[in-house]
Amino acid sequence: MKWNDEIFSGLSKKLWLFIKKHKVFSFFVLMILAVYWYVDWDGENHFSWKEEVALSTGEVVWVKRAAYLKKGGQIAGTGFIEVKNMTLSIIDDDISDKPKEWSSSFLPVVFDKNPESGQWFVIATWYTTDGPRRATLLGLPDPKYKYIEFRYELGEWIPYPISMKYIEQRTSPNMLVRVRYSGERNLSMKKKKERWLKRPRGAPHYRCVTDKPYSRGGCEL
Repeated sequence: MKWNDEIFSGLSKKLWLFIKKHKVFSFFVLMILAVYWYVDWDGENHFSWKEEVALSTGEVVWVKRAAYLKKGGQIAGTGFIEVKNMTLSIIDDDISDKPKEWSSSFLPVVFDKNPESGQWFVIATWYTTDGPRRATLLGLPDPKYKYIEFRYELGEWIPYPISMKYIEQRTSPNMLVRVRYSGERNLSMKKKKERWLKRPRGAPHYRCVTDKPYSRGGCEL
């Protein structure tokens, strides 16, 4: 046992002397190991958080959101984070017309209730180039804009082409859009506003429901 400890101590001392002598090389090796740990991994992961959301009816509700991710890549190559699915559901049980859980591979930017009809709806967008293809898989025509509207009808979330009124009104998101892949903490309205002020709600095309292409930006805060 003592012999093994002496060997380990000797190797540790030699390693430390090597690192001190070859700082640049050692830093490079450590960076390679960090990149390997970060992107040379393939698997699925998910996380959830609670978020307070203000509705057009004047109500404020707490929802539970979840993101299911796939992470992959290779050392010295490209890495990726692919969102496989996102869900949201109202936590409060005292809401008589509470809809069932919404689930889709698209990113929800607006979760609201029509003040006139009382119908729940979700406006979602995509964040990869295959968004239009995935929209057509839902039975929708090739979308003109970057959004899909889901309406809650007869106990189901039904996809529709985005209503022009949301485009014309430049409807602002009431959901957290810039989601960290490492996970999110629970967000009250106060914390969410502070987060929006410190770090804008993502790229310009996520700041409101807009008809502008990605390359030309979208809406000012």
